[in-house]
Amino acid sequence: MACSFRPVDPGYDDEAAATDKAVTLLPSELRVVVVTYYLKSGTAKQKARECGMHRDTLYERLHHAHQRIDQLLAEAKKPRSWPVSSSFANRG
Repeated sequence: MACSFRPVDPGYDDEAAATDKAVTLLPSELRVVVVTYYLKSGTAKQKARECGMHRDTLYERLHHAHQRIDQLLAEAKKPRSWPVSSSFANRG
């Protein structure tokens, strides 16, 4: 299942874009659950059936997806660290 998120709401901001990007980086078995759970209508049982799994499995994978999304968002906010010493810094 391909995921494509487009800003369709004036409230769509950088945080929403970062979350959408994180979702696209999830392994497919987690991404499918997130997309199905949040973007499709129906009960959790119906959504689980659509994903071909038991409702408890849907919730378990959704939990793992939330953890991975949190991790990806935290990594994206980390400042980039550059090497302390560089051959360019020693030129003078």
